[in-house]
Amino acid sequence: MDILTLVLIILTATAIYLIIKKNSRKQASKPAHIKKGEITNSYRDAMRKLVKENKDSANLASKKSLYLKQVHNELHNNIFFTDQEVKEIIQELASI
Repeated sequence: MDILTLVLIILTATAIYLIIKKNSRKQASKPAHIKKGEITNSYRDAMRKLVKENKDSANLASKKSLYLKQVHNELHNNIFFTDQEVKEIIQELASI
């Protein structure tokens, strides 16, 4: 009976340890509006960098167009953005 009690205590302690360890790994997720802001800021920064690097280039318009198409496809497939928001972001990026 003593061995059975010891095994039961060890199993219980192990189960409690694993439950605590599992719960401590959870990260607090960011709210959707913060995620949206981070995503749009990264696209703005990338567009500014593209314009800065190709400022004197003759093919700036084609590179901007390709980048805008890429951004549109990525945002269109993103669950955080509506179609109207995607259009607004693309228009903003096109004006940079």
